[in-house]
Amino acid sequence: MCSQVFSSPPESREMLMDGQPPGAEFEIFLHDDGICEVRVDGEFVLDLSQAVLRSIQAQARKSPAPSGILLDMRRSAPLSIVRLSGLLDQLSRLELPLAIVFLWKQQQDLATLLHHTLAHSDYVAYFVDIDEAFSDLRRRSSST
Repeated sequence: MCSQVFSSPPESREMLMDGQPPGAEFEIFLHDDGICEVRVDGEFVLDLSQAVLRSIQAQARKSPAPSGILLDMRRSAPLSIVRLSGLLDQLSRLELPLAIVFLWKQQQDLATLLHHTLAHSDYVAYFVDIDEAFSDLRRRSSST
């Protein structure tokens, strides 16, 4: 079971993410096991990346903090792997297990090429199967 923590509704997009193209938004869900799931939908522009970062950082400051973060990028197109890598660099500084889910294996392979540039790359893992991502997060969050 999970509860929705945040959604960027169409009418508030301009207020949250100035300059974001129509249709780009995200939702955050907090699962009973403490996993914070972020579902990104639409073009992954800089403003959207920054809004996601601010929202996750705010969630991480709450008590209890999330046990891990699942970033679902399967509905984000086009997807800039370089921009995503910048977001992951910032999120890895929270020192929470991160699982990123891609639509295509090629996206996963590209992200893996930039993996060594992340501040805390040992917290980050990439997947194309959301069930594997959740399983990995649960395993890693229970061992911390």
